[in-house]
Amino acid sequence: MATYLLRRLLSMLATMLVVGIVVFFVIRSVPGDVTSALLGQDATPQQIEDLRRRLNLDQPWPAQFAAWFGGVVRGDLGNSTYMRIPVLQALAQRLEPTAMLALAATLVAVTLGIGLGVIAAVRHGTVTDYAVMVVAMLGLSLPTFWLGLLMIMLFAVTLQWLPAAGYGALSDGVGRTVRYLVMPAVALGFSQAAVIARMTRASLLDALGEDFVRTAKSKGLPPARVVLRHALRNALLPVLTVIGLSIATLAGGVVVTETVFNIPGAGRLVIESVQRRDYPVLQGAVIAVAAVYALINLLVDLSYLALDPRVRYS
Repeated sequence: MATYLLRRLLSMLATMLVVGIVVFFVIRSVPGDVTSALLGQDATPQQIEDLRRRLNLDQPWPAQFAAWFGGVVRGDLGNSTYMRIPVLQALAQRLEPTAMLALAATLVAVTLGIGLGVIAAVRHGTVTDYAVMVVAMLGLSLPTFWLGLLMIMLFAVTLQWLPAAGYGALSDGVGRTVRYLVMPAVALGFSQAAVIARMTRASLLDALGEDFVRTAKSKGLPPARVVLRHALRNALLPVLTVIGLSIATLAGGVVVTETVFNIPGAGRLVIESVQRRDYPVLQGAVIAVAAVYALINLLVDLSYLALDPRVRYS
């Protein structure tokens, strides 16, 4: 296990290096100059030159990358060129809304997806099964931003049950936070719930046809126990893989969802940084997402051990 974890850690570092190289050079290949965004069109050549020197932009790209990635290895993502604060501080200030939205959307995707998948598998070939698959197809087809706008029109504008936009901090009460997160979490998690539901259904149908399930039924075990304790547990391995990928997809969807619902999270910060050409914040945000993605993959792999004793890592 120790050898496996060491290999995965080295793999994560290599992934971070590749992601860092790609994001660093792609961002700098975009037309435009960060100094113009900061100083405006009326800046003198001397002011532009002084700012470029202060931001280390007068150095060749490889030298800039070496300085930046060296700081990343030490845990320093640099300083925001616009806000003039450390990137880690800028991300931390926006972390709560994004983390709560991602957590709520994951909860919606996993509970709704596995629940619908189990119902469809148990009711295989019935109207219920077809209805669940239709819902799953809708989830795959509807864009997140469009579903979010529909929910705002229905639940915020027409029925006035929920706030249309914004975020309620945890310090203001959990109930307030939940009211603000209901629509964004459902809009973001619905499409991934559809993916999880389809995989759960297919995997559970395969498990229900295995010999150990027939043995459990012949012993007179209750149907719910046969499905939930025996069949579903063996069907969850491929579902866990899909859940891990879905969580990574949710991390990308946060940017769109926060924009639609005007949530002041890290996703909005990324959009603002693009408009401001704030390179350090953009690079730091992408590196943070890549690190979370790699960590989630590791946790998913380790969770196989809890579900299947036959799995061994060496």
